[in-house]
Amino acid sequence: PGGGGGGGEDIGEVQFATMENADRCLGTWPRPFKVLLFTRKVVVPPIWEAVKERFKSQCSFYQVNVEQQQLLAAFGVDPGRLPRVVGLTPDSRYMHDGDATNNAISSFILRLLA
Repeated sequence: PGGGGGGGEDIGEVQFATMENADRCLGTWPRPFKVLLFTRKVVVPPIWEAVKERFKSQCSFYQVNVEQQQLLAAFGVDPGRLPRVVGLTPDSRYMHDGDATNNAISSFILRLLA
């Protein structure tokens, strides 16, 4: 088993969502909420890692690179306005329009969890 890395098995880590794995990543709900970071970065930013550590028991965390244009379009994310954070529940989508800081993103997630 294994092979290929990024299989999405460890839900405590940030997973990289692509068109190829979107159904597997975004189609299951191991946690009540999913939070996606749309970014130009190809590694997990320290702020995203810190936010994930705080909320990993309640949310699943994903990162989507700007090159995944179909996913950006599917979520209504403008590639000219990155980074962007999107929160998902099984029936709703929420766009974070605030700053890309730990406090601002944490406040957004706290509102989702309320």
